[in-house]
Amino acid sequence: MEPYKYTVTNLKDLQPGSATARSFCEQLHRRSFAVIKLPVEALADITAVRNSASTFFALPADSKRSAVGDFRQVGGTYAGYRDLAGSARQSDCDAEFLEVHVDRAGAAVPAPPEPPALAAAAAALHARLLAVARALLGLLADHIQAPAGALLDPVDPPSPELLDEGQISSSVLRVCHYRAGGDGDAENGAGAGRGVLFAEHTDSALLTLSLLCPGAAGLEVCDASVSSDAADDGGADPWVALEELCPRHAELDVEVHVGDFLAFLTRDYYPACCHRVLRPAGDAGRLSLPFLVRCRNDHVLDTRPYDPTSSNARLVEVHGVTCKELRLLFDARGKRLLEAERDAAAAAAEKEEERKRRAREYREALKAGKALSDSSDED
Repeated sequence: MEPYKYTVTNLKDLQPGSATARSFCEQLHRRSFAVIKLPVEALADITAVRNSASTFFALPADSKRSAVGDFRQVGGTYAGYRDLAGSARQSDCDAEFLEVHVDRAGAAVPAPPEPPALAAAAAALHARLLAVARALLGLLADHIQAPAGALLDPVDPPSPELLDEGQISSSVLRVCHYRAGGDGDAENGAGAGRGVLFAEHTDSALLTLSLLCPGAAGLEVCDASVSSDAADDGGADPWVALEELCPRHAELDVEVHVGDFLAFLTRDYYPACCHRVLRPAGDAGRLSLPFLVRCRNDHVLDTRPYDPTSSNARLVEVHGVTCKELRLLFDARGKRLLEAERDAAAAAAEKEEERKRRAREYREALKAGKALSDSSDED
């Protein structure tokens, strides 16, 4: 099987109407994900967040919670710190998250006091990634021959002072710490320490921009152009471990994938990307920085002004539905799919355990010198 190949597109080359922009949009259409490279001036923001986030996650659990507060509703969205390890909802996810938004002043919400650099660094990276996301959505709208507003209207405004009074951004910089694997899980077939930490899912967002972590690979994306049955038939595996393919110095590489809202608005022309996170190998754990471009909960969708003749087959006709209502539907569907996947995994594990039990009994019988049944003795 040939090694997987993918293209890294420089952000500065993604100009409206260019061949590079068309190629990028086609990648999201066919595969549901693509990789871009940020300009070198973004490196200072990225490095500042990574360094300060490492210090934050090294704090005792009580210190982290007292500094920023538990995960909670703030305005029309959620923010704060949460540790999923041992939680009833996702007990298999050994990870902790800090969800950072910005307010009208452009300040981080929440604003962790320790380390002092984290709040300012996270706010700066949030602003940079939102600008990138808005530019990409404009290109994606142009590619399906729709006005940019068809995809940009539900998104946070380009400048935080344009947010409504008392509101914070809907888009979120999720600072994630996935804990290392220790001795690993030899039974899951993924190798030592490589069990699935965050199960296969799609994002309830328009886009997700995720800075790659080649030094602590874990993110896997499902290539929508590859049949899910292909691997079983000896063909290509639809799951792509991009971080294991990219160079270790790729600090500016960003994986961009399609979320549920963009798939819905474009009638699945841009399909929602299934992805998952494996437990990182080694001892350091994984620090990732996905930026989820979310719709404003109170925004009422209305695409009719952008396609008054209903002639654009790639733009859904919807009106009178809030993004919050639509997100609840996506979340409910995602929960059902996740539960179905976990049930199937549990059934497979039970079947495998039964096979191992029979194998152990067989070996024990041989050691005890018990004769195996032989039908020829009865002839």
